[in-house]
Amino acid sequence: MSEVPSHVPALRNAIENEEIDRAAAAYEQLSQTSLETLLSQLETAIDAGRYSDARLLFDQIVRQYDSLRLESNRITARVEAAQAAEDTSFETVQDFSEYLRSATKTDVIRSEFLASVKGFIEAQTGDGTQSPPKDQSTVLQTIQQTRQREQNRQQRKSTVTSEIDNLSVPPSLAITNLKKGMQAPRAGTTVNLDVTVTNVGDSPVSSISLSVRPPSGVTTSQSKSNIGQLGASSTTSKSITLTGQSAGTYSIPVDVTGSEGTQASEEVTLSVMNESSLPPNIEQFDTNGAPGIQVDEVQNAIAAFNNGKIGAGVAQDVIAVFNR
Repeated sequence: MSEVPSHVPALRNAIENEEIDRAAAAYEQLSQTSLETLLSQLETAIDAGRYSDARLLFDQIVRQYDSLRLESNRITARVEAAQAAEDTSFETVQDFSEYLRSATKTDVIRSEFLASVKGFIEAQTGDGTQSPPKDQSTVLQTIQQTRQREQNRQQRKSTVTSEIDNLSVPPSLAITNLKKGMQAPRAGTTVNLDVTVTNVGDSPVSSISLSVRPPSGVTTSQSKSNIGQLGASSTTSKSITLTGQSAGTYSIPVDVTGSEGTQASEEVTLSVMNESSLPPNIEQFDTNGAPGIQVDEVQNAIAAFNNGKIGAGVAQDVIAVFNR
């Protein structure tokens, strides 16, 4: 196990002392820590009963998994493009198909791991309403198994990624990430949708355009955007604004097209709330009428934490929303 680094208690202390700038700086330092180190430090924190520190580390592990998912999406799109190419051997396709099945299984295992650890931490800190969590020894064993699994996965990934990058792949577009700036905006609130487009092929794609087709109840001022050209293995991101006019859950198609007949499509789900865009544990601090969490609302949350009205996990969630 690895010792919890100084910026974890620094972030916790900044919350306790209502030092927002210091909290944001410590949070940024924590975000630079590797996944392997975060998992080791999470194990240490839980073993020592430092559950507030464990919650901070857990949040960063979630972010690391989000980044890994983006890279996995790129690899998946390149393999699928190679599979469609006539000059790719059957044996090669089979090898990479097995890797993709393993990657899908890994995503499922990671989700189960996060749910298990989150339930345990929330039970210890008084946040959330999770079902009865696993005992501490079981959670520590789960973290240890996850650390070993991630190490093995990284070794296999390094080899396979190199092999995949050496494939001959025709120009091919893929939407490798769709990220909303706010998970559940209130009706009338504008939210940014960041669309990541990747050319996973070995030659450029030109005349690329991006289109969004919102259904009734959602509007956008940018239904079509020009991306232009993407070189081989290049990635770009485009930000599109969406406004939910009425409460509901909407599926929004996102399409990208380019030269050589290249195209890709994905869907993003947008849940629009009537009165609040925030989870219930954060909603109580959204009081000043401005969208999202503002600095005065963060201070209110920290004061509530200092007075014992909320747990450290809730206070950290409020700061995390403020930092986005």
